[in-house]
Amino acid sequence: MKPDRKAELLDKGFLSKRAAEVMKRAKNVVRRQEKEEAAKQGLLSNIEEAPALDLNFKADYHQTLFTGRDLSLEIAGRTLFQGLNLAIASRGIVALTGPNGSGKSSFLAWLLGNKDFTCQGDWDLQTGLKISYLPQDLSSYHGYLPAFAKEHDLDYEHFLNQLKKLGLERESFKQKIEEMSQGQKKRVALAKSLTEEASLYLWDEPANYLDLFNQDQLIKLLAKEQPAMLLVDHDQAFIEAVAKERVNLRPVL
Repeated sequence: MKPDRKAELLDKGFLSKRAAEVMKRAKNVVRRQEKEEAAKQGLLSNIEEAPALDLNFKADYHQTLFTGRDLSLEIAGRTLFQGLNLAIASRGIVALTGPNGSGKSSFLAWLLGNKDFTCQGDWDLQTGLKISYLPQDLSSYHGYLPAFAKEHDLDYEHFLNQLKKLGLERESFKQKIEEMSQGQKKRVALAKSLTEEASLYLWDEPANYLDLFNQDQLIKLLAKEQPAMLLVDHDQAFIEAVAKERVNLRPVL
């Protein structure tokens, strides 16, 4: 490749990255402005009266659940990131941040045992942990709620109670999950994870598709409970409200 052509591509890539960063910051500003405006209009004035969510979290007796030193993650011969140092304690939320494509969701998949990924480095994951996973992609969620609860071994009454607290409309209880809107599906996924007994939570974009009311419910719960959690989310305001620590991934270019 000619030097001037290579420089042109690098410039375009840099500008594209900068544009994405600017857009993300702008979205965060808009979200904060919308929230402030909603508060002014009294839409959130009774948020303290909202049904409080609960979490079936059982803290593990080990002080540290996972440690990783100088980790790199690969798939199909391609390295996603390098040099990751990470520790997850038995209590406390760690936010895993980084640009799209840096390997955040892939790292969660590897922790869950996905064999498509190869991890290099030193790590230690406690055995026997009960892990609750909230995926970003909910396309595998299907069927009516009673069957879904049975499939995932959920206490059905507790599961329904969580859905009611999250404001799922009564008519939606008669729908198949695959026929629901993205916001309704996210409430089902959240209710599932909140109901499951777990000592470690792996949550991928929990705030996505939630309205401000539900986001504030979730923030109150997580800020109070501080369960052992590795959190992936692009909403910086949400991360700042709940995470005790932030670890940034840098993709391999």
